[in-house]
Amino acid sequence: MVALGYWSAALTNGALRVIVPVYYASVGVSLSKIAFLFFLFKFAEIFAPLGIGVMLNRWGYKRTFITGLTIHSVLSSFYMVPSFVFIYMERFIRGLLYMADVSAVYVKHFSLKEKQ
Repeated sequence: MVALGYWSAALTNGALRVIVPVYYASVGVSLSKIAFLFFLFKFAEIFAPLGIGVMLNRWGYKRTFITGLTIHSVLSSFYMVPSFVFIYMERFIRGLLYMADVSAVYVKHFSLKEKQ
């Protein structure tokens, strides 16, 4: 379950990094707006670890991961709203969630303490 959830989140994030700029460029969105989408995602990834450790300690690995996947799924509906404000919010929040998903999977399944 964890591997499938992580795989789907990583595939979606990876695909969105390619598809979103190509789509917006094809409909005439300026390059500065497209670049700002990338900036928001990376900016959120920089500051996400500050809160991720606290969440993992308080909620546990499984709850953090499931919550991240749930929010990740709900955020996908933001693409149906034709406003760039929602898309900016989506990219920022998805950047925060990406670190939560990666951290939960990494700590739970790759740390030596958890394998004992």
